[in-house]
Amino acid sequence: MKNANQLCGFLLCIIISASCSKSNNSINSNPAKISSTLIQGNWKISLFKEDQMDETSIFKFYSFTFSNSGNVSVQSTTKTQSGSWKILVDDSQEKLQLDFTNQEPLRELNEDWEILEATTNKIRLQHISGGNGTIDFVIFEKN
Repeated sequence: MKNANQLCGFLLCIIISASCSKSNNSINSNPAKISSTLIQGNWKISLFKEDQMDETSIFKFYSFTFSNSGNVSVQSTTKTQSGSWKILVDDSQEKLQLDFTNQEPLRELNEDWEILEATTNKIRLQHISGGNGTIDFVIFEKN
C-alpha cells in the first residue's frame, strides 16, 4: 500500500509539473495585449473558410501590417490596399473588427470577428452570420 501511495504521489507531481510548464503564449482575454501583438510584425491568412468552403487561396499572396493608429496595410504581389481595425467587446465577446470598404477581395473580411484564440503568433477568429447562421473562420499567423 505504501508503494502505491508513493507511486500515486510521484505521478501527481509529474502531471502538475507538466501542466505548469506548458505555454502557448496565450493572450486571450486581454484586448490591450491582443492589440499590441497585432501591431508587431506582418501577418498572413493561413485559413479563410466561408460558408463551409475553404477559400484560403484567395489571400495566398497577401501580407497584413496592423498599425497602432487603427489602420491596416495589405500588400500583395500586385498592389497595396488599406483598411481599418479595432478590438472591441460586444455581448461579452472580444472581437476584431475589420473594414476594407468595398476593396476586392478584402471586403470578404469586413466583419466583427469573435476572437477564439490569441497567441503571440496566431489569432483564430470566427463570425456567425446573422442571416443564415453559417460560421466563417479566419486564422492570422505571423509571417
